[in-house]
Formats: sequence, C-alpha cells, structure tokens
Amino acid sequence: ENFQLGFSYLHSKDDVGSIEFGARPEENLVLGTDFILAYDSQNIMFTSQAAVSLNNKDISSGTLTDKQIDEIFGSNSNFSIDPSDVKSVRDLIGNFITVNQYLGPWNPQEFASLAAEAALALNYFNNNVKASYIYRGNDFQSFGQSFLRTDVKGINLVDRIRMIDNKLFLSIGYEELKDNLQKTKIATTTFQTINASISLFPRADFPNITLGYTRNANNNGLSLSDPLKKTYVVDDITNRIMLQLSYDINALVKHSSSLSFSTSSKDDNSMMNIDAKFSMGSFNVTSYWTSQLTSLFGIVVNNSELFGKTSSYVTLSFGGKYKLLENKLQLSATLSPSFGDFKRQTLEFVADYNVLANFNLMFQARVFRIPGASTNSIIGLVTRLTI
Repeated sequence: ENFQLGFSYLHSKDDVGSIEFGARPEENLVLGTDFILAYDSQNIMFTSQAAVSLNNKDISSGTLTDKQIDEIFGSNSNFSIDPSDVKSVRDLIGNFITVNQYLGPWNPQEFASLAAEAALALNYFNNNVKASYIYRGNDFQSFGQSFLRTDVKGINLVDRIRMIDNKLFLSIGYEELKDNLQKTKIATTTFQTINASISLFPRADFPNITLGYTRNANNNGLSLSDPLKKTYVVDDITNRIMLQLSYDINALVKHSSSLSFSTSSKDDNSMMNIDAKFSMGSFNVTSYWTSQLTSLFGIVVNNSELFGKTSSYVTLSFGGKYKLLENKLQLSATLSPSFGDFKRQTLEFVADYNVLANFNLMFQARVFRIPGASTNSIIGLVTRLTI
C-alpha cells in the first residue's frame, strides 16, 4: 500500500517475411521503471515513471559487420562517430535489437529518447491536489504507446475541491508545456491550458449540472514582421465553454436523459489565420423498458464557421439493446442519419456473446452511406479474454 517498485521491458519487431512487398521494417526496444511512495493511508502519494527507447527504422539489412562499421563510420564519413564505439554498442545491445546505421538515437546524453513523469498528490481538507512534471524527448518512441505526445516538457497542476457534503465539486487545472527540447526547431512553442469546471449533484428531484471552461494558448514568440521566420509563427488562442445537464425521469419506465451545449472560438494570429468557431447541442434519452430491453434516442445539432464559410447539420440516432440466453448474448443496433450541409446514413449492428466468465466474442458490422457518393462497410470479429 505504501511502496511499489516496478520494471518493464518491451520489444517489438516487424516480421520481414510477413508481406510480399514492403520497405523499411522497424524494431523497437523500451526499458522502463515506475515507483510509488505513499503516507497517511495514501493521502500523500509520490509517483514517478521513466522509460528510455531505442528505435531502428530499417532492419532489412540486418546487423552491421566490422567491415561495414569501418566503412560507414569515422571522421571521413557522414557519421562522425568512432567505429570502435559503434562496435562496442553493437556487441552490448546486439542481442536485444538489430544494430545498424538506422538505429537511434546516438546521443543519449541529450535525453532525446527519455520519457519521464513525477507527481505529488495530496488529499486533505476536501481538496485533491496533484502536481506533475512531464518530460518526453523528441526521439522517444514506443510501439506499445504510439499515441504518446513527445518533444514536450512542463508542469501540470490540478485541484478538485469537494463541498456541501460531496454535492458540489470545483475543479481547476493549469498546464504549461514547451517543445523543442533538443533544439531541432526554429523556435520553442509554449502550450498553456487552463481548465475550470463546477458540478452540482443535488441528490434530489433536480438535474445534475456541470459547467466547464477551457482556454488553450499556443505561442512560439516569432513575429509576422520577420520576413524570414513569419511562416513559422505560432500564435493562437482557443476558448471553449460547455454546459451539461442530466436527469432521470420515471414515466411508465425509467428514462435517463442528458442535455448538453458546447461552443468554442479560435483566434489565430499566424500567417494561416485559421479563425474558427464551433457550436454543438445534443439531447439523449435512454429508456429501460425491461431488464433485457433498452432503447436509445439522440439528436445532435452542429454549427461551424471556418475560413469565413458556415455549415450546419443535424444527426439523429435511433437504437436499442436486447439481452438473450440469460444475458450472455447482447444484441444492439443503431441507425444514425445526418441532414443538412453534411449528409450521411450510418447503420451499426453488434452481437456480443459471453462464452465463458472471462471470454467474449463480439461481431460488429457498420455501413456508411453518403447519398450520391459512396457506400462503405466494415465487418469485424473481436475476441476478448480477461485474466
């Protein structure tokens, strides 16, 4: 409960013989560690994690030989690295990853392939406060988390306040990140994000209400008056406001309803001048007719303004779920037509069968039709095993 230390190892490699035609098969190696230290029934908690990666962008030629290293590396080549150092690296890590001229990074002292995060969380006086520091080098890459944002470092502060016997929640957050960690870009961009929300859960015959605000500001300090660097200017601010209400209605059966509105406005002062405005309203009702049968109705209204052009469309959703075979088989279907400036019809069918307590089979079919243009379909079978 108070102390944890873990280590992780990830090795991913393309199978060169798995396809008939292809180029640049890759290989990835990631070593990581994580640490947790807690006090006072985990009301004080320090967490940290770090990982380093190696990535080979082309393993088709295999590992370098001594002769190839002498020809490729050295003071008279494009790679001004001592050949003896390359041979030492090859012999050290060659059992774990293919070593050739496409392996990188070759500058670990600059922390280009390091990803790390440390956080301190405090839970006192109805406040849940968390402060984090993030660092991810521009060369860090993990095939296990390919979505991870890299080339950023900075802080993240969040405070969630509980009030009125946990009926009212106030959340405030601030994040400031910077890129260009290895000085590979013309300028360093600062990304600032402010989040604030207030939520009311009255536990009475009254809707639950959440009101939120987000402000994103990005700036790299360059000026449009600079004729050489004006095309690289980053200077934009986006403001978003969101309101959501949810309410349970008992009329013959139970109905869960939600109503939400959101609007955002982006002011872009770069050369692109991509000012934009978006607004959306939605209403959804889920009805529980029996323990086996559930229905869904929804409507979404979208409006946008981009490059001085406006567009709007409406999407309706009709669907339902039905459970069979003692709730082991769940069938669901949804029809979603869109009208207005964007026209499309979507039909989705899902059959999810619980074969064993921890084993499921799911069949999914989707059809997308754009009137007068095209019809596309996707069919898939998914197996899910929980251990």
